[in-house]
Amino acid sequence: MKAQIRQSTIAICGLATLVLTGCVKPPKYQAPAPPAAPAWNISQEKLSSHMNAGAIDEQWWASFHDPVLTSLVERLAKQNIEIKVAAEHIAQARDARKITRSAGLPSMNAGVGYSHTRLSPNGFLSLVEPTPGSSTEYNLFSDNLSASWDLDLNGRIRHQVEAANASIQLSIDDIHALEVAEVSELAQDYVQLRGLQAAHALLLEEVDLLSQEESLILQQYQEGVANLSDTAGVKADREALQSTIPGIESAAHARIEAISYLLALSPGELDKELQSSAPQPPVPSIVSVGLPGDLVRRRPDVRGAENALELAVAQTGVAAAQFYPDVKLSGDFGFQGLHVLNLFSMASRAFDVGPVVSIPIFEGGRLTGELKLRESQQKEAALNFQKTVLAAWRDVDIDMDSYSKAQASNEHAIASASDRKQALDMSQQQFTEGATTKLSVLRANQSYLESKLAIAATASEQDQRLVLLYESLGGGWVAIDSSRH
Repeated sequence: MKAQIRQSTIAICGLATLVLTGCVKPPKYQAPAPPAAPAWNISQEKLSSHMNAGAIDEQWWASFHDPVLTSLVERLAKQNIEIKVAAEHIAQARDARKITRSAGLPSMNAGVGYSHTRLSPNGFLSLVEPTPGSSTEYNLFSDNLSASWDLDLNGRIRHQVEAANASIQLSIDDIHALEVAEVSELAQDYVQLRGLQAAHALLLEEVDLLSQEESLILQQYQEGVANLSDTAGVKADREALQSTIPGIESAAHARIEAISYLLALSPGELDKELQSSAPQPPVPSIVSVGLPGDLVRRRPDVRGAENALELAVAQTGVAAAQFYPDVKLSGDFGFQGLHVLNLFSMASRAFDVGPVVSIPIFEGGRLTGELKLRESQQKEAALNFQKTVLAAWRDVDIDMDSYSKAQASNEHAIASASDRKQALDMSQQQFTEGATTKLSVLRANQSYLESKLAIAATASEQDQRLVLLYESLGGGWVAIDSSRH
């Protein structure tokens, strides 16, 4: 009778456990709806003349039509150390998921044991009467096979696997964000280098012109048709220009070394390739910027914020599952004997089979505190996603405006240079006809060189602003990711 009552009690407890476990309703992840995507905050005139809403070019660096830049980017995908480290993080996250997932699978272990034991007569043997002639020392041989399986009826392991999947996606988003940033940094270093080299060549030309002007004024002074102060002024201008050249050379060298570092090369390895001047990369006539809503799926930081929210939801599910019972099936089968010769006889067999139910009763507020913490972190992740989307639109808006203004500045510089070129041509024609002096021609040429310096500066700024625009658009990681593999 008592045995039947005991069995009934066990059955009722088991049924109650299954019912309670079946009532678990863990949180389910739902992709957040980003704020309504507005139109780009830029005039239609600028959008149609410099940019359009076409699909962004994933290999945007190719739009500069510079084979050296393209080659550097291709090498970056394979050689950059930061990208390699981020790739290892992905591998680590996948291994961590494998470990987490294994907790929901059956496990099995085998063991063989031997022990030599001596029991004290003054211990528990003093409470019993040993068989006459029996020894207090004995050998114990054992051979057993054990297995266990956590049924995960409360969903704890399942949510842990979901969290591990989200962690993998976060690692992937991290490497994509790094790829965008590293390509942008390389491209900015490169266009700055070409701008500095162009400025360096023009400054050398202007210094040479000032030297010619200085010699001409000195000759006129000796002939009594010029003042010595004019010579001093030109000399001061020449020396002032010459003083800027070392700084430009140092800045150009720093850009080459910055590119070398990104490519994991030793200092000086790129000198032969990059020290020779080359034309500044021209910007494309039209830049495709896509639509505002595209940012949500293209920018790695936005995708990362969404996956961080999915991770927070999964961690909340893990915390909620800990309030419910956990059921684990376990079994142990083997042989035990005092002599190795009869170890594997049927009489030596031993086994232990049955479920283990773990029910949380009192945890001192730990479970409640952890659940509230995870819920708060989930709300924070949702707010962070919204903030990241807004920041992405803000970045693109600022960079579109900056690029448009840099392009306008470059156009003004080109127009000014065209006017000064006409003035130089006119001055040279007048000198040929004897209507003006050689000094006037030199000064007109100097004015033209200064306008070309302005073009070099605005062109470099325009290139850099376009690179920053592509970075804020989140472009490039698809091509870099495929090149890396």
